[in-house]
This record gives sequence, C-alpha cells and structure tokens, in this order.
Amino acid sequence: MNNKNDKNDKDDNNNDQREEIEIEEDTEDTEKENKSNNRVINQSEKSMIEEDSNKFVSFLFDTAELFALSLALVVVIMTFFVRHSPVIGSSMIPTITGSEPAISTKGDVLLISNLFYTPTKNDIVIIQSTHNMVEPIVKRVIATEGDKLEIDFSKWIVKVNGVELDESYVNPVYKESGMAMASFSLDPDGDGKYAGTVPDGCIFVMGDNRNNSHDSRASDIGFIDTRYVLGKAILRIWPFSSFGSLNK
Repeated sequence: MNNKNDKNDKDDNNNDQREEIEIEEDTEDTEKENKSNNRVINQSEKSMIEEDSNKFVSFLFDTAELFALSLALVVVIMTFFVRHSPVIGSSMIPTITGSEPAISTKGDVLLISNLFYTPTKNDIVIIQSTHNMVEPIVKRVIATEGDKLEIDFSKWIVKVNGVELDESYVNPVYKESGMAMASFSLDPDGDGKYAGTVPDGCIFVMGDNRNNSHDSRASDIGFIDTRYVLGKAILRIWPFSSFGSLNK
C-alpha cells in the first residue's frame, strides 16, 4: 500500500513539474510575442514619425520656393511694369493729397505704369525731374501734341480743339471766391486769355489745385516732352482707406 502511495506521489510531482514547465514555456512564448509586437509597433511609430518629418520638411521647402517665386515676380513687375510714387505737395488737391514735409503730413502713394503707354488727355501722369524741376511732379494731361488749346483765365474755361472741358475735378475754392485762374506766363498781354498749339512730342499739363500748381503755365516748365513722362497713375495704394481708382 505504501509503495502505491509513493508511486502516486511521484506521479503527482511529475505532473506538477510538467505543468510548471508548460506554464514557463507559455510565459516565455507570451513574452516573445509581446516583444515581437512591441518591435512591430515601435517600427510602425518610427515610420510614421519619419513620414511626418519628411512631410514637414517638404512643406517648408515648398513654402520657401513659393515665397521666392512670389518675391521674384513682384520684383519683375515693379521693375518693368509698375512702380509706386509718393506724392509731394498740394497741386493735385482735391483729387490727390500730397505730403507736406514742413508740417510732417503724409501724402498719397500712387501705383504708376508706363507699359506701352502714350499720354492721353485727362490722364494723371508722373513727370520726372529735369533741370527745371528738383523732383518728379504729378499733373493732369490737358492737351496732347497737335491739340489747339484755349484758356479763358477769368471765366475758368479750358477748350481743346474748340471743345470746352468738363473740369469737375478742379478745386473749386478759388473760382467760388471770385478769383481768376492763375495764368503765370501764358498771359503776357494781360487780356486774361491764351491760345496756342501743343508741339509734336509734347503734352500740356496742369494741376487740379489750379491756383496752387507749378505746371505748363509756368515758363520754366512749359510743354512737357513725353520722353520725361514716367507713367500714368493707375491706382492709389495709400492710404488704405482711399485705396482704388483715381477717377472716382
């Protein structure tokens, strides 16, 4: 009987050992599987991080390239097609407000273009400085080459080729106060009138602030050679509150 019990105890011990071995093997297999899964997850996360990093770097390069191309385009446009021109002085009031350095006021800034440009009546143009002008001036084209120009200074009437101009853009202050239009050197006889023809290749210009404008009526400026015209003012870009066309 004792021998049988001993044999049974041995069998039980062997079974317990086998179970322990199996549990250890299962544990080892589970640990190996977990390690394998962790390696897969780590590799996947690493791949995702690398992919995100590559996307970010690619985005930075694309943004830099777009910025460089945009800057180059702006430089080309501002060099060959349009440019900006700050306005100084009050000669174009009320259409354009110029800066007054003496009292630190800022004036309008215009966008001008000379691409395939030929001066036309009523255009606002920028004229480069010559030996008679210290700085560029902004004026309105009244007449072009070959036009017959007539001015009645006392009545504020301007005619081109016999047609009276609608000069609603002119500052009305002086006319309403009963003052005559300033004639400068165009009325040597003192009769208050002028008649003449614009020479070939030239334009006749005046400021909208008619009695406070140094323009073609003055002998030191006179008719403007079109080669001195820098371009036509096409847009007011400053101040932003007045952004837009000059023909409003």
